[in-house]
Amino acid sequence: MESKKELNQGLKKYQDEQRKATFAKIEKAILTLREAGLPITKKTVAEEAGIHYNVMKKEHIKEFLLSFPEFNPEIETNSADSKHLEEENEWLKKRIEQLEGKAKADQQKKKALTTEISMLKAENKEILEKYQRLLGAYQKVNEVKIKKF
Repeated sequence: MESKKELNQGLKKYQDEQRKATFAKIEKAILTLREAGLPITKKTVAEEAGIHYNVMKKEHIKEFLLSFPEFNPEIETNSADSKHLEEENEWLKKRIEQLEGKAKADQQKKKALTTEISMLKAENKEILEKYQRLLGAYQKVNEVKIKKF
């Protein structure tokens, strides 16, 4: 039979492994949220990591979160990185505006072409009706000629 000391050490080892796994999940979640440009809060991190929000309230988790600038105001973020991100964000906003303008122009072209197609279909229908009338008239003329013979 194992002694209490051995059991406690085994339990401690298990807890340490679980904590490391949780830390890895949290770190991955924070990186994912950063890359996606989503807000980084305890709630969003917990949801992204797939852990319960109450886990985020544990003391060892709070201490771990202090290693990230989002949770520790004393950590300065690299201003060059933030400036680069702001510039990239502005460029993306302008690009979105350009694409939205292009999409609007394309929708207007589509509407104009749809109208033109409708008009051409109507014109085609008229021409087909005239052709059928002419064909009918031609057939009557030929029938009259045949009767005369």
